[in-house]
Amino acid sequence: MAFGGVARTELGMRSGDSGTPILPHSLAVAVGLYLTAMALFIGMDTVAKHLLAAHSIVFIAWIRFLLHFVVLAAILPAPRRERLRTRNLPLLALRSIAWMSITFLFYAGLRHVPLAESIMLVSTAPFMIALVAGPLLGERIRPLTWAAVLLGSTGAIVVLRPGLGVLHWGAIFPLLAAAAFSVAQIVTKRLSAEEDHWTILIYSAGIAALLLTPFGIPAWSAFAPTDWLLLAPLGLMAAAGDIAILAALRRAPASTLAPYQYSQILWAMIAGAVVFGEFPDAVAVVGAAIIVAGGLVLWRAGARAPGRRAG
Repeated sequence: MAFGGVARTELGMRSGDSGTPILPHSLAVAVGLYLTAMALFIGMDTVAKHLLAAHSIVFIAWIRFLLHFVVLAAILPAPRRERLRTRNLPLLALRSIAWMSITFLFYAGLRHVPLAESIMLVSTAPFMIALVAGPLLGERIRPLTWAAVLLGSTGAIVVLRPGLGVLHWGAIFPLLAAAAFSVAQIVTKRLSAEEDHWTILIYSAGIAALLLTPFGIPAWSAFAPTDWLLLAPLGLMAAAGDIAILAALRRAPASTLAPYQYSQILWAMIAGAVVFGEFPDAVAVVGAAIIVAGGLVLWRAGARAPGRRAG
């Protein structure tokens, strides 16, 4: 899912970004690729939301991971094939299980909550990661980070408006998906020190597809011809988005591209309005703006962290 597309820079997260100068042209291309990836991930979420209205989460998740794996395996560059051997299978399996959890939780939320609001709530993931990274990775939580977390939490509360009955109770699922993403992020940071990005992607998709097969096949249901036309793009957009992210990260560091991940909120608003007739109200938009502001503060805090070079 575009999980919803949030924080896809996890694929480029290592202990620090390279200090190599970025050429203006390379940066422009990287930003364009990154924005395209965010749009592709939201497109995948839009297709999933449409299909979930009539079909089971298990089946849609299975098809999503299966097609994702098939596409990635088909286009895997020959030099990368030798790197698929790994000693980190338990960690790769844990990442795959975390992504399955994220997918199920996010899809459960999409059944009850508008697309844009779901993406807004999922966008709180970086704040959860900042808190989890402290005790698990030994990273000191700086005052600016606390300020960002406070802003992000405030934005989520504004979007949720607890007690007012504005959003369905299912809004808890995108928040749980954001929490699950923090686990996936920590595991990815551990893996990125030793594994190639392609290895991480292919194992994550392949293990998920394998584990879901016994449940996906029985969940097979009657599909209308138009539904079958949507199933293929579900996996293709996931793979294309990952490839665009990897291409962007070859041209610019993750810290430079991170702020552009919030473009997914705009893409989700557009897709929700055009496809589902969902229009976030002014309060939700204010909440989203607060979340984005918190995300930018968090990004700035990371750029200023000791031992880390700003992009």
